[in-house]
Amino acid sequence: MTTPDRERVEEERRREAQSRLGVPSVWEEPHFRGVAGEHEAVRPAPAPSRHRLSAMIIVALVAVAGAVLAVLGAFFRAGGTWGILLVVVAAPAYEEMAKPLGILLMAETKSRWVFARWQIVVAAIIGAAVFSAIENLIYIYVYVPEGSAAFVQWRWTVCMALHCTASAITGIGLAREWHHAVVGRRHFETERVFPFWAAAIALHGAYNGIVTILELTDVLKF
Repeated sequence: MTTPDRERVEEERRREAQSRLGVPSVWEEPHFRGVAGEHEAVRPAPAPSRHRLSAMIIVALVAVAGAVLAVLGAFFRAGGTWGILLVVVAAPAYEEMAKPLGILLMAETKSRWVFARWQIVVAAIIGAAVFSAIENLIYIYVYVPEGSAAFVQWRWTVCMALHCTASAITGIGLAREWHHAVVGRRHFETERVFPFWAAAIALHGAYNGIVTILELTDVLKF
């Protein structure tokens, strides 16, 4: 048996096993049914233009819902060593996993609303921007109401850029896996997105750690 034949057989066995377990597939969505033959590698059928606006709005709203869920991370507060671990490890992990959660669920189970890879990335950035805006308001008006103009500017520029960049990294991973699942006619495999998630969490955690050190050493003052 040649390598392509062996890979095809293994893929068929995996799809059958996932079907028995009830794992959803992008090919169970009406949008993708009957697009191509059983073994043919394909690209998603283009969504009708009249549906694209609706799809973009729905995916964006789902992204915003994930962002609102992630805002809970802004209320994680602690002092001492636990506080540093919370800021550097726990908070970044929670926020970067919660922000794209809605997009992940939609790409995995409701993929008829997704028609392009860029749509997923843009939605992830929109969700991050909404999250960052809410978090900024909490910090500016609740945690640090006496903050200077420089502090406010920092929150709306650097912090906003951080969140959007981290979510864009995760969004690229989600878009990549969604595309490969469609083209390869296979189930969406969340574990393939983990490296992108890890990169987003590492970026966020590194930023929080550096800022914390600069504040403790009085290098960064607002």
